[in-house]
Formats: sequence, C-alpha cells, structure tokens
Amino acid sequence: MDIVIVTNSPGEITGWVVPVVKEIVQSPEFKIQSDRIIVFIPYCQYASGRETEIVRAIPGINYVFGPKDHLKFLFFNKCMKGGFSKKGVLIHLGSDYFHSMVIAKRLGYPALVYTHDISRFYNPYFKRFLVVDQRSRQKLIKKGINGARIEVVGDLVVDAVQPTLSREEARKRWGIGLNETLLGIFPGSRPYQIKYMTPFFLKCCEMIRRDFPQIHFVLSRSEFVSESQIMEAIKEGDKNGVLEGTSGILRNGSIITEDGLEVRVVPEMPYEVMNACDLILTIPGTNTAQIAAAGCPMVVVVPLNKPEEIPLDGIAGYVQILPFFGKLLKRNLVLKFASNTPLTAIPNRRAKREIVPEIRGKVNAAIVKEKAALFIMNRNLRTDTSRILKETMGMPGASKKIVRLIFEVAKK
Repeated sequence: MDIVIVTNSPGEITGWVVPVVKEIVQSPEFKIQSDRIIVFIPYCQYASGRETEIVRAIPGINYVFGPKDHLKFLFFNKCMKGGFSKKGVLIHLGSDYFHSMVIAKRLGYPALVYTHDISRFYNPYFKRFLVVDQRSRQKLIKKGINGARIEVVGDLVVDAVQPTLSREEARKRWGIGLNETLLGIFPGSRPYQIKYMTPFFLKCCEMIRRDFPQIHFVLSRSEFVSESQIMEAIKEGDKNGVLEGTSGILRNGSIITEDGLEVRVVPEMPYEVMNACDLILTIPGTNTAQIAAAGCPMVVVVPLNKPEEIPLDGIAGYVQILPFFGKLLKRNLVLKFASNTPLTAIPNRRAKREIVPEIRGKVNAAIVKEKAALFIMNRNLRTDTSRILKETMGMPGASKKIVRLIFEVAKK
C-alpha cells in the first residue's frame, strides 16, 4: 500500500508532516516491507527552496516528488520506477486542495484532508475532513459538509514540538544560566522574511539591551535557511528600503552587530530554543503555534511598511508583475486582506483574543522594544501567558488519531 502525503511550506513540513510520518512508521498496521510513504511537494510561492531536500531526509519517507517532479506527474504522468501501488490512500497536509484532489483522482486513492477551512467545491473529493477543534467542525458543517465525515483530532503542531534537550541542558550548552533572561529571535524560513526581518529584529534587540544589559539573545536558524542567507541579510542591515535594521558580521557562531550586540545563532534546533527562551520575537505563521505549544511568550510583528513585498495566495500573488499598476494593486490587496484579519498569530486566532501582543502596520523597533519590556520586567506575566498558550493549543495526540483514520479509510 502507498500512503501519499501532499504538502509544501516549511511550517507544514515541520509542524504536520514530521509527526504524522513518525506515527505512521510506528503504527503496527504499517508494513515496512511492502508499504511506502510518498510525498508530493507542489510549487509554492512561499517556499524556501529547500523543501524537497528536507523532506527526503525525514526517516520513513520512501520517495519525494519535488515541484518539478510534481509537474511531470501532472502533465506527463511520469512517476518513480515501478509506479504506484493499486491500493493506497492520500492525506492532505498542506498546499492547495486542488493538487490533492487531482493526485487522488489520478491514482484512484481515497483522500483525507487536515484543514482549518475548506470551500464547498472540494466536498465530494475527500472522504474525511480532519479538524483541530469543534469550532472548525461547525464551520465546515455550515458549508454543507456532512458532520459524519468530520473528525476533531486536535493540533498536529503540539505533537511536533518535542525538544531533544531540556531547558537546563540547552542553556548549559549555550553558556546561559538557568535564572538569566534569554530572548529568542525567529525571523522566519522564507528568503524575503530572512532578508527583512533578521536586521529588523537585531535592531530591536540592540534597543532592548540598552534598557536590559544583562539579557542574552539567540537567533533560531531554520533548517530551511542557509548560513549564507543570514550573512547576506545582516550585511545589508537597513539598506533593504523596507524596514529599519542593523548590520553585522557572523563570527564563531554568533552575530556581532554594529552596536556590539552578540546574538548566538542556533541552527536547526527550533524546539530547543523555544523551550529555553523567556520571550521570543517572531512573525505570523506556523511558528506562532509551535512557540505557543512550547509555552513561550512572544511578541508577533506584522510589518506592513511595504505591503507589495508580501506574497499572497493564488492569482493575487502575481498581480504585481502587471505593467504600470501591478504593484499598486498588490499593495491595496494586501492592505485589504490585513484589515479583514484582526488577529494573525495562531493562538490569538484560536482564542479570538490577543493572548500575545501583535504589532501591525508601519512598525518600528521602538514599539517592539516597549512590548518586549512588559514581559521582561514581569515574571508573573510570562508565567500566566505561558499557561494560557499551552491551554489554548490543547493536548497532544492528533497524529495518532490521524494515522488511525488513514488506515481506516484505506481499508474501505
């Protein structure tokens, strides 16, 4: 039997695919000698460029169709040697639903979708709809989807956040005392995020250090981001023309900024950083769910200083290439979308209130420093926020429920 997974962005791969694949391989129903796990990664404008490489390295995955391979399969029906098994099942864990629908129909496999929202159009093409909570379930029922086909499974991200080092072990490795304050930077995993947010967050940290000189700083470098991308970003500093920032150099595993601030760079250990930090500066995305699951307070920055630089889904993402008025149209679309999205951080959206602060619009480092200072000065605020974040994200166990349903659907 072939288990086909469709996914694409860094957050979906680390937050959804990894725990599901791990659970599939551990399932007694998975026959390692005959069953296979195959992943499709359709093209995505949000991609870092390293998705295929990263997915191939996940233990248990047998074959990966990268964006180019996906197109060859789509248009020329080209696949791996030996082809696909006659029996199989597809699970959608990200990307456009259309891709999963087409692949499932081509292979003749039943399909499940893990989703927070979906249009009525896709209703006939998925056997089961897997959602995070009852609110999401009711949302799908209102869209005409039969409640018997909807399963509440919880949030996969909670299963994904499993640090290999304890808070004490991580801090000891980085030379930071257990009672010292540690602030983390999560600038994102996509090229445009690294380019703009890394220098900006470093500028924020320089200002924070002036008021709190005893604080330690650490930057989490995603596995989807190369060291050279970090070096290029800090070399540019505030020359990108979008956000203020500071420049610096990378020396012996740390960034040294022009103001003398030292920020340790920790590669490919996001959950260890989340678990060790007292506060994190970050941007919207799956990372906000991961940080919340780890129970770390955060300040979420949503810069709209240059809206036309922000990618959009679907055809809206390409309007900026239109001559004369393309960039203006893209700018207006982004601002309209932002005005219709009152909350961006996943824990805030789930709670329908601002558990952690969101700084939106034309942002600057001084505003971020002020919000961060509230957490730095108030241990009780950090403790209460940590508790609420964990409660909001829910209990682990989503991957077990999803894998059970994958095999259940495959048997029918």
